Amino acid sequence: FQAEDGIRDRSPSRGLGDVYKRQRELSREYDAFRADKGPVLEREWAEVTAAARSGDNLSDAVRKLEAFQARLRALRR
Repeated sequence: FQAEDGIRDRSPSRGLGDVYKRQRELSREYDAFRADKGPVLEREWAEVTAAARSGDNLSDAVRKLEAFQARLRALRR
């Protein structure tokens, strides 16, 4: 959406479809990590996927996805 002053609204979507999309993208990233390092983060991944699938609290699901992604990327270094 283009505002009158030319500033674009960049707030990320927090809809259920967005959560599913982010979870699928993160799943591919985690699969690559797991192939290289083994099932190091299985418990956390189970919590992330459960939160994403439940759809009850989308902001909590997004927070868990982002925290897991940050941890995953830190471990890949």
